[in-house]
Amino acid sequence: MSTSAAWASVLTVAIAAGVAIYSGQWDPLRALTSDSACAPADAPRPKYYIPTKTITHLPHVRAAFEKAGYDVMRPENYTDDWHVMWTFHNPFYPREGEVDLPDQMQKLKPEQKVNQIPGSSFFTSKWELAKRADHFDFVPRSFVMPEQHDEFIRYYQSQPTGSIWVKKGSKHRGVTAIDPLDPVLSSAGLEETFVQQFVRPYLIDNRMFDVGIYVAITSYNPLRAYYFDNLLLRFCSMEFNEDISNADRESYVIEDDYLPPWSILSLRNYFRMGMSTANAFRGHFTSKGIDAGAILERIKASVAQLLVDYESTLMNSANYYPNGRKNFFSLYRFDFIIDRNFKPWLLEVNQSPNLSSKHTKDLKNMFQRIAYDLLSLVGLFPGSINHPDTTEKDMEVIIHTNDVDIGYDICPSCQDICSTGLCYVCRRCRTPSQSRMIKELISEHRNARGFKRLYPPYERLRGLMNNATAKGPNNQLLETWLALKCRDDYTWC
Repeated sequence: MSTSAAWASVLTVAIAAGVAIYSGQWDPLRALTSDSACAPADAPRPKYYIPTKTITHLPHVRAAFEKAGYDVMRPENYTDDWHVMWTFHNPFYPREGEVDLPDQMQKLKPEQKVNQIPGSSFFTSKWELAKRADHFDFVPRSFVMPEQHDEFIRYYQSQPTGSIWVKKGSKHRGVTAIDPLDPVLSSAGLEETFVQQFVRPYLIDNRMFDVGIYVAITSYNPLRAYYFDNLLLRFCSMEFNEDISNADRESYVIEDDYLPPWSILSLRNYFRMGMSTANAFRGHFTSKGIDAGAILERIKASVAQLLVDYESTLMNSANYYPNGRKNFFSLYRFDFIIDRNFKPWLLEVNQSPNLSSKHTKDLKNMFQRIAYDLLSLVGLFPGSINHPDTTEKDMEVIIHTNDVDIGYDICPSCQDICSTGLCYVCRRCRTPSQSRMIKELISEHRNARGFKRLYPPYERLRGLMNNATAKGPNNQLLETWLALKCRDDYTWC
């Protein structure tokens, strides 16, 4: 073969490989680990399953899966050959007229992922959260009606004159101002209704607003959680009136027709400069001489403290599913109000938060990022640990055993015994399952994109959590591993 012919042959192969990589038909990782990977494999794309009849509310989620190389599966052509299920509704309880998801949850394969976590309703239900409001110093005082009516009256009468109370239902609608002494509150027929002390809000341009922070739980045994690096700010459509009444609910209740932050005069210039909502939030408070970072740290600490408190509930709920620890992850939105002393108060937690920008077109970019970055965080991209095409052999290339090893000054003395000191972090003393947990943590650290670690927490955040700590050996292992890793690599701190 002539030199020119040889170069032409090489060029042809290179172009073919480039086209294959660009089109998503060839995984370079597989080329490193598979003897048969010299040519692109014409393998079917993995599938994500949407079990609901309509998918119009999921354009950004669907786009994220498409970019990650997945094809959609719908109920009408269902098989169990899917890798990720994305459902807006709780799949652990039956819904009339819908696919029998509870049955499917019992039959999950170890490698299948579902974007819902069993037991979450214990903190995403307003009513359930209200029942434990006195357990947290960041949830407004609440009383369940009618069973806690007498306790509520005693508390109300012990408070300074002028406190305002609102009545809420268990669903995310129907907030009304009330007269606390109205006898109707003690009557039957108020099941799953509660009253809550109204938080006097900090106002921007005389409007009340809430602060939404998106949080992903990737594991609950051990607990691993991340927050997204941007915020959702929603403003009431009417200016605030100090005399709360039901005639002007839109001045103190954030409805579907809320105002976005870029429509607020005091914030508009931040958005004209191309800043994110989080930076507009920081800029506004900083311009008033207020420590915006401290407010955000308290928000994150409140979320982490709540998740720690409910971790055992999540673990117990997952025990009903054969591969519970491996199958589930979830995204939530925690909504806070800032009071006039700049303290954040948690009002509610949204399970399956709406990622549609139909109402506010300018949120499209953020919602696309959240969906895409979540799939990356969970390890569902090609070349990641939870991708269906990733083999055990691939895993050793993605995250080598040496990446997991830690404690160079500890492990040499742990050759004969694992029960002393910190020996449990060493390779010889870890179980394969525990090594896998650390690999998952490393994968999330590398692929988090716009998500930042919330739990296990960094030291400053832990100090704001009232020393709340997730229990159990797996949590202890991760926290010790992180402390040792932070000593050697500041990016983990």
